[in-house]
Amino acid sequence: MTEATKTEWKNLLPPKDNQRKSFDQTALESLAASIHSVGVIQNLTVKKERGKFRIHAGHRRYLAVGLLIEQGKATEDFEMPISIRTEKGVDLEEIALAENLEREDLSPMDECEAFARLRNGGMEIEQIALKFATSEMTVRRRLALGTLCDKAKEMVRSGEMCLREAKHLASVTHEEQAAYFKYLEDTNSPNGEYAARRFFFEKPTADIAIFDIADYKGGFVQDLFSDNAKKQFSDVDQFMDLQRKAYDERKEAYASAGLTVLEPGFDHYNVRAKYRKAGEGEEPTTVIMRWQHGRVDIETGLVKDKRDTGTGETAGPRPRYSSAQLQHAAEMRTIAVQRSLIGNRRKVLEVSVLQHMTGFQNQASIKPSPRIEKHYGSEMLRSIEEIAAAFVAKFRDAGFESYRWSYESGGGEVTDPIPALFYLSGERGAIFKVIREMTDEELEGLHSLLVTVTFHQSGDGIKTEEDEHNLVALDVNADVRDSFVPDDVFLKRFKTDRLKEIAVESGFAETGKSIEKSKKGDLVNHLAIWFKDAPNAEPATERHVKATEWLDPIMAFPAIDPDAPADLPAEPETTAADDAEALPEAAE
Repeated sequence: MTEATKTEWKNLLPPKDNQRKSFDQTALESLAASIHSVGVIQNLTVKKERGKFRIHAGHRRYLAVGLLIEQGKATEDFEMPISIRTEKGVDLEEIALAENLEREDLSPMDECEAFARLRNGGMEIEQIALKFATSEMTVRRRLALGTLCDKAKEMVRSGEMCLREAKHLASVTHEEQAAYFKYLEDTNSPNGEYAARRFFFEKPTADIAIFDIADYKGGFVQDLFSDNAKKQFSDVDQFMDLQRKAYDERKEAYASAGLTVLEPGFDHYNVRAKYRKAGEGEEPTTVIMRWQHGRVDIETGLVKDKRDTGTGETAGPRPRYSSAQLQHAAEMRTIAVQRSLIGNRRKVLEVSVLQHMTGFQNQASIKPSPRIEKHYGSEMLRSIEEIAAAFVAKFRDAGFESYRWSYESGGGEVTDPIPALFYLSGERGAIFKVIREMTDEELEGLHSLLVTVTFHQSGDGIKTEEDEHNLVALDVNADVRDSFVPDDVFLKRFKTDRLKEIAVESGFAETGKSIEKSKKGDLVNHLAIWFKDAPNAEPATERHVKATEWLDPIMAFPAIDPDAPADLPAEPETTAADDAEALPEAAE
């Protein structure tokens, strides 16, 4: 049953077990402004309790009015429309959760706790998924977060730990989670999916076991966030003992049958070099290989290549040239080309373009920076994209297409113009013929483009030295802030303490907003908006200028290491006369 009526704000009680534990302060202030303007439009769902009304849905509206009261824009007598419900238990829980899911995304931890209460109330996972229009896997993933230790839960809630990292911790005990945090501390390793995956999941999986799994008495860990999760042996030593025993039994049986057994140290490359698929009329053998990490591979239908006698000699005719002769010839040919090439600027440009586009002499192709790809369409790189598109059209007119390698993720046709230049189909010789036909102006334009998009600086450390990248940056007066505004993706990588420092350095702290007790997620949101809006502020105050000019020291050319010891002032040089004056006078 439901009864719609009104009550004063002071008669409301906050939820006891509200699903939402974290609120976006900016969104809350926006809601308060809306309520101040037009009032509370939608009823809060409540239940009578001790002469007052306990909120079950509408916590944000309640807090928004509380904010107005703090600001002096409303009083505790503010009228709130309410719907009084008489249902009990899990029904009210469902109402509150449904409303929160519809109005604003709950944090993963809030969803975890809400789904857990519904589950404990007797609702099946399938029912939860159906009721809230989500997948059963999503419900299971959220419930899995409940196994996190308190520290990990708080880090997920504050945004300091991503879900990909949390999923690994959710698969193990609290003791193993504590060991993980100690590992991070001892190795000074950053939090992240890679660190967690390395710590927990570099273990053998059940699918490579050649023994009866029932013989294994240890536990498993499993990625609960994957639809095709593989169980992994938590007791690696027990797995290796069982795997080795099963291998020895098979090895003996295979050897008795005259089949080939390869010990650790051999792998697929060795097998491919020494064996081939059996042809018609040839008696095939089976090769069993044991890898050092426990995997056992069995290759059937092979014969030993007759060219290999096992002594290092060949059974057939000797090749005309030895590998040493061929290598020596290649070196001489290279020198001859280099002597002629160095004085031919046009040919140097042609070869340089070919190297960048395809990888000369089978070297790996040089790819454009992924960061540049993220800027596609921006004013800064629009001209580069247009230049690339013109050259892609030139190659396509010559019959070339652009496709990623089949083994790369997201394979298929490449349509973005800059990457397309690096995935041209066809032989390098055919591509080179097109390059040779270009005018000098076209060739220099393509060369400039390729050098520009492939001139990267590595991310292995703070670049304080005068390397070639920093020197070029100084020569062309490069400034990161000309094309970069600190956004939430960038800011999320900082710890909470550093974000508070940034708030001071960038002038945000001068706006009057409290930062001392702010959580990381709120700081990231506030700062991202501050940096985005500051350049357009009118009038531009000193604090807006701070935001526009703020740059983390590692983004300078050369970078500045904030943790580097300060240089001590050099001692003043002394002359011989100074030294003489400092000597005590000789006794008379």
